[in-house]
Amino acid sequence: MKRTKSELRAAAANAKTRLKTGYLGREHLMLGGNDDDNFYTQVAACLRAGGNPLVHVLDHEYIATLDESARQRYVLHTSQKVNNCISRFNRVEQQYAI
Repeated sequence: MKRTKSELRAAAANAKTRLKTGYLGREHLMLGGNDDDNFYTQVAACLRAGGNPLVHVLDHEYIATLDESARQRYVLHTSQKVNNCISRFNRVEQQYAI
């Protein structure tokens, strides 16, 4: 499938807009790399307090700036990370339970 110049320009403009809005950069800063331990700590603290960790870690101001598909991707990615943290929390709690 060959794209025309106008289609490529439109795709490039969409990508540039996503970068300018900070969707990819902010998501990686909040959820990825070096912040995994901090993210786990937030989820564990919320679980110990009896709260909903997903509601606690979501950035509601950021979600309001996203379109519907980006919002769904963000919430799905965050919920997967929260579920991983919950599994880790349960393993740790079970391991050190007396």
